Amino acid sequence: MNITQKNCPYFSCVSIVIPTYNRVRALRRALKSVLNQHIPFNELRCEIILALDSRDNKTEKWINDGHMQSNVLKYTYALLPGVNAARNSGILKAAGDIVYFLDDDCFLIRDNWIVDVWKSFKHYNDAVAIGGRYATGNRRDIYALCRNELSNLYLDVNIDNRHETKALLGGNSGYKREVFDTFGFFDEKILYGSAETEMNDRIVKNNGKMYLIEELTVGHLIAPRSLWFHSMKSFKQGKGKSYSCKKNAIKNIKTEHKQKTAIFFNIKNKVSGNRRKIKCLAFLLFNYIFYRLGLAAGFLFNAEHRSKAGLHE
Repeated sequence: MNITQKNCPYFSCVSIVIPTYNRVRALRRALKSVLNQHIPFNELRCEIILALDSRDNKTEKWINDGHMQSNVLKYTYALLPGVNAARNSGILKAAGDIVYFLDDDCFLIRDNWIVDVWKSFKHYNDAVAIGGRYATGNRRDIYALCRNELSNLYLDVNIDNRHETKALLGGNSGYKREVFDTFGFFDEKILYGSAETEMNDRIVKNNGKMYLIEELTVGHLIAPRSLWFHSMKSFKQGKGKSYSCKKNAIKNIKTEHKQKTAIFFNIKNKVSGNRRKIKCLAFLLFNYIFYRLGLAAGFLFNAEHRSKAGLHE
């Protein structure tokens, strides 16, 4: 492994925070990819923090069984359930001036990715946050392919020609440490579904700069799920977006959604075979319907966006 622990000063240190909830197999793959990064220790330090959901028992047992062998690894427990509570516990544990969040089903596909994170923040010195895209880990799963493509199209409709963006993906985005002093922590009322959206909307509302960096693309290997599961995820994403719009007084959500849905159907051109195209179109149709239902439900009924779900429902 190429990462070894030295003192991690506040400056020139990247803290990789991985929120996780009872998914040891995916987590091991993510950790292996981070631990195999090439780091120039004369210029940069790195640490990895596992941020466990408050109800996580499988990962705790895995840690207690001695599977965390690298001394760059730390872990922390959230006091409350949900991905944002886990993220916040990771922030409190982190020593770095850059706090970068990876989902546990993501993995790094380039061995100098962490160096590129550091260089990107140096290049875009006005950035408070940067992030990258998802590369599909399993193209045989049509629903996983569509979900990743939707995530990337969501980025496409929010980016300008200077790489400045109004949106980042929660599973592949990082923030300067001072962001959390200036803009506050992640909203722990959101357990699941557009959980990072409210933070990003808050930053943009207050004129913070965010950038999308193509070199920071990561692999994203979604576990096989049913169409119903993905539909409910779209519903909760819509609900989370409406919560953010109400909280941050955002009024252009309909325009944004119209832009997204106008290009979603380009995904079908990336799929071969009639059966796969039908599954793809079914996914897109259900995504559209359930996302819209989630938006409506959030605006009509939700004073607070809470769910019984965990990090990875």
